[in-house]
Amino acid sequence: MGISSGNTKKKENLNNSEELKKYIENLKQNNIDIDILYDKNYKYDNYINILLNLKEEPKAISFLLEKNIDDCNNMENIVGDDDNTLINIKDINDLKKCVEFKNNLGYNVETKDKDFFKLFKENVEKNKDIEIYFTRYVNTYNDLNKLFQNTFDKSATSKQIIISICANSVFILKNKGHNFFKKYYYNKIEEKGKENMEKINLKIPKLKELRDRALLTKKVINENKNKEIFKSFVDNVSILIKLNELIKEIYSCGYVEDIELKINWKNNQIKFSVRDLESSKSEKVIELLTKIRDDFKKNI
Repeated sequence: MGISSGNTKKKENLNNSEELKKYIENLKQNNIDIDILYDKNYKYDNYINILLNLKEEPKAISFLLEKNIDDCNNMENIVGDDDNTLINIKDINDLKKCVEFKNNLGYNVETKDKDFFKLFKENVEKNKDIEIYFTRYVNTYNDLNKLFQNTFDKSATSKQIIISICANSVFILKNKGHNFFKKYYYNKIEEKGKENMEKINLKIPKLKELRDRALLTKKVINENKNKEIFKSFVDNVSILIKLNELIKEIYSCGYVEDIELKINWKNNQIKFSVRDLESSKSEKVIELLTKIRDDFKKNI
């Protein structure tokens, strides 16, 4: 039983009950007889207990092999949003402890099974509490697996929305009560073999949620391809929220002249248009709006 995300063959073996039996036989060949555990006079050993627990749920092994700390953190961030699971932060922390244990084993693809069992035993002896974490992890594996799939699906959807926004979207900010913010982006859809653009509205709370998800996604190692898009999205959304708050301040001061700030976001490039000002620099827009607010306040 090997611990390496790159060791695909090992993971496939562990999902096969016949192969798993061979590993049990391997234990016996190394003077580790699992059958003796059924002797009531036998004193249980932590590391054998862990192996027995994993034997009862072989898929939990491959699930663990594939996970890293980032996966655990992403699951923590979504656990409160999923009403269909009984999983809580404590359960994910159990998984995280098992992942950390796996990472600390020092296993590689060249490690022989006999050497692995020795490594496993030595590390369990150094960490007496690890049996508790593995036992709880195996008990919650099925629910953890479902939660991870939901996390993956939601993250993939959010990622696609973020990419669509950066590719082609429009924001309109106005100093009108209950109508400060209008935003929509275009999503490519196929209808009857033709590609069309679907206009989708989006509100500030959803935009903030997407920004938070982009912050998390930036930290995922496998997302280097879209790293610049996520960074740009986080920065630009923060600017948009700041501009929206500034226009709200102008409205609250009693300013009655219409202000309409239009923001075009295309191919990950953003352009601002308000009154006679057209610029790709947010600083110039902030400067203009701040002047409008401050000048009006002086004359009140």
